[in-house]
Amino acid sequence: MGNIFTELSEESEFDINGDKTSDLVVYVSDISMSDERRGAEIRLIKRSGNLSSEVSVNDIPYVTEVSSKRTVILEDTRAYPFTLKGTFRGPCVFRYKTDKHESNESYYNNGEVITMTASNGIRVWMSNGNTVKFSITADSNTIDLELGKAGQIVTQDIKWIKDSDGKYKLVVIELD
Repeated sequence: MGNIFTELSEESEFDINGDKTSDLVVYVSDISMSDERRGAEIRLIKRSGNLSSEVSVNDIPYVTEVSSKRTVILEDTRAYPFTLKGTFRGPCVFRYKTDKHESNESYYNNGEVITMTASNGIRVWMSNGNTVKFSITADSNTIDLELGKAGQIVTQDIKWIKDSDGKYKLVVIELD
């Protein structure tokens, strides 16, 4: 195979068993600033078909199965885990549910931060939509989101869907 050079915030794919499909993805996420002996910080993702094994293909709905009230955040040839970070700008009752886990609810104040990681999707509910500033990190991309207006009660899903062209889209879906 030889030497492979991967820059910061890039990934390299490897075919370990010689079947001409990617089996492993190596993602260089950071370089240790505190100890040069530690070198690069990497993330290894085992691939299964076109998707990371961390994402359940069966749980990703097709575009025709979800509401048309959706906003596309990111589009890719594969789905992968993502992180949603919420920074509170004021008091808010906030509830969330990641993938198929139990929901969590708490009261947050100005300056508090919450981080949620999901493979397929996150459902959020908040008592005041403008009090939370969100950012999504997915595959080294960080995207800022505004999910609601001042005083608005907001319930939305942020999840992967599969389009008819075979691409995966990370979308925000408004729930009634």
